[in-house]
Amino acid sequence: MKPPTALGFGLPKGSPVPAGMDPNKVAKALDEMVSSCGASAYDVEFFWITPEDGLDGAVAKLKSKAWDIVIIGFGVRGLPEHTPMFEGLVNAVRTHSPQAKFCFNSTPTNTVESLQRVWPLKV
Repeated sequence: MKPPTALGFGLPKGSPVPAGMDPNKVAKALDEMVSSCGASAYDVEFFWITPEDGLDGAVAKLKSKAWDIVIIGFGVRGLPEHTPMFEGLVNAVRTHSPQAKFCFNSTPTNTVESLQRVWPLKV
């Protein structure tokens, strides 16, 4: 059986972080997230996006394969100034990957736990 596919949208390292968060710790946590997802039973790819990028690249990535799960990271969801980007991503997923389940982490380091919550796998 092939592993479930997951596409994670998040802010790239060096982007503004929500109040109270240390940018250096967030960058380290993003590296840990990529590593832990790569070692997991899920087929996870990440797409780093900023509001200035627009949604064309995200839409192309959504169309690139049939995604089982779409993760939208807290950096995208947690900053008020990113609300238009968050809304745009949600609507793009509904249009281009309507079969995908949404997955929301609260920190980069609990992304695999979030995946397991929406698509449990026997390990």
